[in-house]
Amino acid sequence: MNLEDINMNTNILPENYMIIREPIGNWIFNIHDDEQLPYSHLINDNEYLIRGNINDLVCIRCQDDINFGDYGGINNYCFLGSVFCPKCNKNMIVPKSHIPEPYENTLTRWHILAFGLFANRPMSDDEEYSDSFYDDMPELESDTEFESEGRLPYIDLATNNKVNVINDFTEKSGGGVCIYCGNEMNTADDIDSIREQNFNTVCCTKCGVDAVVPITDVPEPYEDTLKLWKRLGFNT
Repeated sequence: MNLEDINMNTNILPENYMIIREPIGNWIFNIHDDEQLPYSHLINDNEYLIRGNINDLVCIRCQDDINFGDYGGINNYCFLGSVFCPKCNKNMIVPKSHIPEPYENTLTRWHILAFGLFANRPMSDDEEYSDSFYDDMPELESDTEFESEGRLPYIDLATNNKVNVINDFTEKSGGGVCIYCGNEMNTADDIDSIREQNFNTVCCTKCGVDAVVPITDVPEPYEDTLKLWKRLGFNT
């Protein structure tokens, strides 16, 4: 491929497009505001990289495989040296071969870093709150509500919690439950897998996200609390 193949007449970003350049802090994954996201080098000034991997692309935001042939060609989505997703209009296209294994877990974590959690990140234009966000949230006890300063109500339960999750299983017949995917880790095999993890913060044995809390520490009503916590943490 020659550099002449690169579309250089793209110095103006369309109004409905959003370019992501600045590092975004995220205290769930212990990433500070001044640290680069692990995929920053893949999404910025990446037109040559993307053209060289044209049949091997995925969007971190949409988490979908992207074939620019289905959208009229890549030239329609190259601006300011970066390639934008034809579905979400953000520069989140990366070659799948550049995503470290385990692929699905890494892609999920990368998505959550920038888009899934409210953890110390600026809200993008399409994520403004509306009154309807809270309409179907269950009513819970005050100590489980989302505190006004924005601290997730389960963050202490989900951080440095390996011993607590194991003890919840051995002492209380509980275990761990993932707020993101709902997976319950409540068998001996599950706990053995958790013991083998090389982190003090437990990652879900199914989806790999570190949003696991001890089962018996989830306030009643159990299902409603998990639903609320998921919406607060992941906006889903």
